[in-house]
Amino acid sequence: MLRIRMQRLGRRNRPYYRIVLTDARVKRQGEYKENLGHYDPRGEDDKKLVVNVDRVKHWVGHGAQVSESVASLIKKQLAAK
Repeated sequence: MLRIRMQRLGRRNRPYYRIVLTDARVKRQGEYKENLGHYDPRGEDDKKLVVNVDRVKHWVGHGAQVSESVASLIKKQLAAK
């Protein structure tokens, strides 16, 4: 099963997340099939979250499941527009 989730990057106490499409059985830092965006919780407001919403919709239409954290981030981004 495919899953859209966050992959943690960055250093200690300075997280940076990549939003990726991956197999649900792969560990968090493992390989991914497609990079769908990124999230920097400490970044500037306009560059904090960048997501390719069209690709997310495409993969959800093909049966991918979105994690709770990614779903809430996308909802906030769409509400802000």
